Amino acid sequence: MLNRKQLKDDYKMTVQPAGVFQIKNTLNGKIFIGSSVNLNAIWNRHRFQLEAGLHANKELQKDWNASGPDNFVFEILGTQKKKDDPGFDMLKEVTQQANQIADGDYSVTVVPRSPKDTLGISLQNMTQKLNT
Repeated sequence: MLNRKQLKDDYKMTVQPAGVFQIKNTLNGKIFIGSSVNLNAIWNRHRFQLEAGLHANKELQKDWNASGPDNFVFEILGTQKKKDDPGFDMLKEVTQQANQIADGDYSVTVVPRSPKDTLGISLQNMTQKLNT
């Protein structure tokens, strides 16, 4: 039987799926699009922030407070190649996926986390295209 440290080390070595996701309000159709290097954990993070009233996206937080958690769904829009794949370039992959989403009919608000957040800036540019 594995001890706690071995289990923790094994988990850290597991490659988590990365990609683009959406959180959708099923009542009004509003969509929050984001990306993560760990799609298995990101919904828990966003849900925790929303339930605590601390989410960075104020519009999403307002809708969550008004509509309640039962009216939101989490969906994975796309995943990317694993790190051990020779063609792996996470930023390039997620940016391509975000640009593909831009060809659809989405209404999204994206706020980059910093001036160096090239993915966030790319998603923000995408949403500006959608809203014109």
